[in-house]
Amino acid sequence: MKVLSISIIFYLLFIGCKKNDNTSVINNTATLADNQNYSCEIPSVIADYFRVNKATWELVQINELKVEKETLSKLKNCPLVLEGDFDGNGDKDIAIMARSKKIRYDEVKDHNYAFLLVFNNYEKSRNPEPLIIRKNGEYADDEVQTVIYDQYNEGIWSYLSKENVCGKETIVVRIPESSSFYIIWDKNKNAYQYINSLDLDCNKNNTSKLSDSNELEKMMKQNVSSSENVTDQLIFTKDSNNNLQINTEILNYIQTYTTATDNTYVIALQKYVTHAIIQYYNRNERQWTEDQLIKIIAYASNTTDPLHKKFWKESPENWHQGMWGNILSFCYLVYPKTLWVKLQSQLKTENYYNLSNVKEMVSYAQEFDKFGPP
Repeated sequence: MKVLSISIIFYLLFIGCKKNDNTSVINNTATLADNQNYSCEIPSVIADYFRVNKATWELVQINELKVEKETLSKLKNCPLVLEGDFDGNGDKDIAIMARSKKIRYDEVKDHNYAFLLVFNNYEKSRNPEPLIIRKNGEYADDEVQTVIYDQYNEGIWSYLSKENVCGKETIVVRIPESSSFYIIWDKNKNAYQYINSLDLDCNKNNTSKLSDSNELEKMMKQNVSSSENVTDQLIFTKDSNNNLQINTEILNYIQTYTTATDNTYVIALQKYVTHAIIQYYNRNERQWTEDQLIKIIAYASNTTDPLHKKFWKESPENWHQGMWGNILSFCYLVYPKTLWVKLQSQLKTENYYNLSNVKEMVSYAQEFDKFGPP
């Protein structure tokens, strides 16, 4: 058994924690621009997100838009910020332009590209997290994946508006004297789709389910360098009634294609689930009910934990020397008197959700101790 200190195995706990920094990033105000027709006011919970994450994101300012002033003056909505029910579940969402200080593309390597971020159901979360909208569909192979037309030092040649498209309240990215692109919610994929307004046909199924194995494989390969887009946004979601939805196709893909040296999605899924556990039990930030969270743990660990057991000794450098353990050992070691007790009870009641690996992995988790995996 490989020896390591208990503080290292708890490293998985700390990787999910965000720095609490209340320094202002928008000149001590939550308003980016005012106009006689509109105000670009940002809700305080969203402004707080950008203050805390100022090392990652920087809000776009109105003077960065290279759009005719006459055009901007006639708008009825803020060209930088939109509110609406974009995912159609009855709750408020907000879309906003922001520059990334982390995401880089070879076209201009040192540029802070502008992106569109969408905070779904933001009023129901104390600490909402955004979806980063990237190109997909026929534009998925573009090198630069932002949906905002950013011309580097020349500025941003697009702005936001909203329309009712195919019966849905929809974000529109407008490029003056060119084209417009719809950011439209696909309830089957639980994701936003990027569609040229000239190509949209409401009579066709533009938002079909990812049931085609070729489409799924293409999507997984495209996101391997930003795996959290899949693990954090597409596997565990809620329907309009707040019922937990689980994309087992993606979990099956991870289980099938993970190797000793190719485990990006496993590590990302471990991060997502352990962070969700920390939010629930340590921060009182509850995106999920406890029953939903335990079901998430069951489905995720059924995928990741057998892979960790199988591969970490074969390629320890790719599995952090085994130091992170796995999802169920994290539950067992960190929350032995709370989560672990409730988890075992619920798993037995639900017959382990008829998942093939969970019962064995529960037993395996109890072989872990402060020195790590057996």
